[in-house]
Amino acid sequence: MLKAIALRISAPLLAATSLAAQTVIPIVIPGTTTPWNYSATSGGLNSAYQFGYSTQAGTSNGTASVVVSSEQILNFAPGGILTVTYLSGLVNGGPNGACGCNRYTDANGNVSIPPANNDPIPNVGPATPSYYMNPATYPIYWDELVGTFTDNTGSIVGTPFAIGDGPKSFVIPAGASQLQLGVNNSFFTNDVGSWLVQVSVSPAAPAPLVSAVVNAASFQNGPVSPGEIVTISGTNIGPTTPAFLTLDANANVSTTIAQVQVLFNGTPAPLTYVSTSQINAVVPYEIAGLIEPSVQVTFLDQNSNSFLLKSAATAPALFTRNSSGTGPAAILNNDNTPNSPVNPADKESYIALFLTGEGQTAPPGITGKITTLSPTPPLTPQPLLPVAVTIGGQPAYVAFVGEAPGLVSGILQVNVQIPFTVGSGNLPIQVSVGGNNSQKGVTVSVR
Repeated sequence: MLKAIALRISAPLLAATSLAAQTVIPIVIPGTTTPWNYSATSGGLNSAYQFGYSTQAGTSNGTASVVVSSEQILNFAPGGILTVTYLSGLVNGGPNGACGCNRYTDANGNVSIPPANNDPIPNVGPATPSYYMNPATYPIYWDELVGTFTDNTGSIVGTPFAIGDGPKSFVIPAGASQLQLGVNNSFFTNDVGSWLVQVSVSPAAPAPLVSAVVNAASFQNGPVSPGEIVTISGTNIGPTTPAFLTLDANANVSTTIAQVQVLFNGTPAPLTYVSTSQINAVVPYEIAGLIEPSVQVTFLDQNSNSFLLKSAATAPALFTRNSSGTGPAAILNNDNTPNSPVNPADKESYIALFLTGEGQTAPPGITGKITTLSPTPPLTPQPLLPVAVTIGGQPAYVAFVGEAPGLVSGILQVNVQIPFTVGSGNLPIQVSVGGNNSQKGVTVSVR
């Protein structure tokens, strides 16, 4: 009987004539490829991950995984950044698969013939490779490109992961000497087609470094409060190409974007923007009661320094039109048009202000939740501590205070009436929550 061996790159490469290591290589992945190898014998190769091409006689299902190692690609070493990108090709994982259908898909599981969609695969048990993957990465699709890092014996290092169309980057973990690639399916033997993907490795990037955390409305240093939107500055803290807010499966703001995660004392923070030097995040409500919380950024599996903060019950700051923390506030006039020097509000009219740093609310704020209107009062959660507003140094009547509908919890809306007795022009405006005042230098235009 022929002994099964891991499929090496030299076989499926595009007419490769040399095994010299490169920095970027193309790889063909047949539809029959399982993502890792295992032995059904307890204590054998990946016996805790019993899905894949088995080295035990009579248990074979498909062909062995495609392996990438330092034999084919330069810089394949722990700490290096490995990137996988789908280029072309289709795989039919349906002729005899669990779905009993005939479907050709790209590496993300997108069906190329009607119906044009991809099917999320539930975490149903060890019948599929995705069972062994981090649930936070779901949905994972049928016939999606998946993989795992292994040592030189083929034993899995870390946790298997989904790749899809990519480009998707990973930091090669300590102890890993190979990347094994395959298809997320449950029956491979008669599958047809193949994918062409590209794999590259670059040297390890410098670890993320957090240098500052400021209020995202005022851009001022100070204590942070539960639910506050903050801006984190640093180096190597995110991708070169900025990425923006997404929603998770529960319709909350995601805590991972572009492989960036921010932890406040271990609690993931919802993210609204990430880039190589700036992250905007929501301080989790779970920090309430902590005197000195800390924040840490994880990017491409590398952890930043732990940045120590001070906390406060509230740390209010008004959002401004130019996003600088000073000048005209981000205000809507009574007719829902932006307040500005060329569009001032009338005295005794109502305006809507927006701020962050109001602290915990009643009902209690839920980290990352998008605020919706309640059919019964209060319409939206309200700060636990009292809110007051001054315009031109004079108290303004507060008609409404609550979390801003349609925005992430942590952004407060305050509707106030401009006093009849104030002057005209660009007047200073301040909000206090629980006795703490918003930043100076912010104005409202009054006719």
